[in-house]
Amino acid sequence: MGIARVNVYPRQPHPALQASPSMRIPILLFSGFSAVLLRAEDQPFLYPQSDAFKQELATAKVKGFTLTDHHIHIRGGMTLEKAVLRQEQSGIRSAVLENFGREWPLSDNAKLKDFIDAHSRVLSNDRHIPVGIQVNDRDWFTQLDPALRQRLDFILADTMIMGLTAEGKPRRLWLPGVTIDDPEAWMLEYLAHNLRILDEPVSILANPTYLPPCIAHLYDQLWTEARMRQVIAKAVEKGVALEIQAGSDFPKPAFLKLAKSMGARFSFGSNNFDDKAKDLARWFEAIELLDLRPADLWAAPAPHDFAQWEDEIAAFERADRAQAPPQGAVLFIGSSTIRMWTSLARDFPQVPLLNRGFGGSEIVDATHFAPRIIFPYAPRAIYLRSGGNDLWNGKSVEQVFGDFKDFVATVQTKLPATDIIFISLCPSIARWKQADMTKAVNQLIAGYVKGKPHLRCIDTYDMVLGPDGQPRPELFIADQLHFNAAGYKLLAGKVRPDLTQYQATDTPETRAKDVFIMPGK
Repeated sequence: MGIARVNVYPRQPHPALQASPSMRIPILLFSGFSAVLLRAEDQPFLYPQSDAFKQELATAKVKGFTLTDHHIHIRGGMTLEKAVLRQEQSGIRSAVLENFGREWPLSDNAKLKDFIDAHSRVLSNDRHIPVGIQVNDRDWFTQLDPALRQRLDFILADTMIMGLTAEGKPRRLWLPGVTIDDPEAWMLEYLAHNLRILDEPVSILANPTYLPPCIAHLYDQLWTEARMRQVIAKAVEKGVALEIQAGSDFPKPAFLKLAKSMGARFSFGSNNFDDKAKDLARWFEAIELLDLRPADLWAAPAPHDFAQWEDEIAAFERADRAQAPPQGAVLFIGSSTIRMWTSLARDFPQVPLLNRGFGGSEIVDATHFAPRIIFPYAPRAIYLRSGGNDLWNGKSVEQVFGDFKDFVATVQTKLPATDIIFISLCPSIARWKQADMTKAVNQLIAGYVKGKPHLRCIDTYDMVLGPDGQPRPELFIADQLHFNAAGYKLLAGKVRPDLTQYQATDTPETRAKDVFIMPGK
């Protein structure tokens, strides 16, 4: 099915929206699938166009803001069509989502796919409406299809479900029956719960510092500055935005001011339960209170540009057609460290090899192109060396770790018996400032693969360091980023003990097809 273009207000609000209720002018909104008849006197989903509201919007526009509501649930009468109409009327962008997880509307990947398909087809003023999910199960990232995760614009979480009820159901902290006997002891557990959620690969933390109604009056006592700092520091480290929610009492101004001083980013949301527009006064108050600027707001990253690698991938495919690679070979894939490993076949002469490195790539690129440069070869083993560009391009440690897990899940879906070996990242002179993040990625991946069948990790981090703990210049070419022959000799020495298990009889037939290296960047 094609993309539906919803362009209700190309330049200014439709005259019907400015008409008095007595005029009873209908508006016909086409979604591409149905037509919804609305009347000007019955539009609770639109923002009231008061003079004060218009003035607040005008002030925000002068400051350079393009405001987005990242918390619009498709529920309680709220629809995608209404979200689009609200955006067109106000200029405030609508971003829609629904809950993903057990006992929630999007209870499995099939329902999530249908949701994304239905809501990604609509354009407003030639722009897609951002589509996300709210996650409630704490193992959600193990249940979410990696391919669907890549299609989401944002992932929102909150801390409002913790523990189990007497019936063994997740305990929803906002319900009136919740009681807490020892608030201080509970708060220690709740703080740890907050930090665990911020370790998940989410984009936005909704309703930060929320407290159940039974202890909300103890906010200042329970949310000490030390506890607030822990939450904020973790959010900043992980690149998670802190939501400022319309109509909510949380978080309090002290938390917001501290978060701003610590470099946090913020997101605006409404968290609707029906289709009625909420009062956005709290958004505008926060902009003034914190002296926010556009750079202080979280924005969904631009879609990853997979098309930039099309020439390289097509060249691999042409080479495969000209000379079919052997099935069951050992595949090396990744970024420039793999692409520039020109001595690979000579370093391991008795192992049938394929080199499918393309310089500048990230882990998500290897995952995306797996159907074209991994699956057709049915490799016995895959050696992946990637992740450094990901960090350099602004991804967090947790995001890179998540991308690695997505790569594993994608490969194992089609090739469950194939070994996947991660060649860990090394620090370099040119990118020394990301050395700590490099080590953190290595540690997360090493911990993840430990003890799992068909998964291993080769530690190479320290091999480039000298006695002073700094990268040794004699191992790098002039750019101080990529290995020279001496660097590759060390790398081969690290890989060889693991690779020898795949040795084959050294014959002209196995050697003739062993490696193809893509020239280029």
